[in-house]
Amino acid sequence: MDLRLMGFNDSEENQLHSSVMRINNLSIVGAPLSTQYGKYSNTKSTDEVVVVVVVVVVVVVVVVVVVVVAAAVLVLVVVVVVVVVVVVVVVVVVAVETLLSSVLLFAYLYSSTTTLVQYSF
Repeated sequence: MDLRLMGFNDSEENQLHSSVMRINNLSIVGAPLSTQYGKYSNTKSTDEVVVVVVVVVVVVVVVVVVVVVAAAVLVLVVVVVVVVVVVVVVVVVVAVETLLSSVLLFAYLYSSTTTLVQYSF
C-alpha cells in the first residue's frame, strides 16, 4: 500500500513502518508475537515434561499400592471368615458328637440296668 496516496510523506511512512515493526516485536503474555511464525518453540520445556512424567508415575504407583493393599485386606478378611466358619463347624460337630455319645451311653446303661433288674427278679 502506498501511503503517499493517503497524504503521508516518506519520513512519515518510514516512521509508521518502524512503529509497526516495534508492535510486531512486543510480547503478549510473555511470548513474542513472532512465536506464531515459528521463531520460538511452543513446546513444553524439559522441566515441565519431567514434572508431568513424575506426577503420572507417582499417581500410578499410589493407585497400584492402594489396589494391592485393598486386595491383601480382602484376602485377609476371606481367610479370617473361612477360619471362623471352620472353627464353628468343628465346635458344633464336637458338641453334637458329645451329646449323641452321652445320650447313647445313657440309653445303653439304662437298657442294661433295666435288663439286669428284670432278670434279677
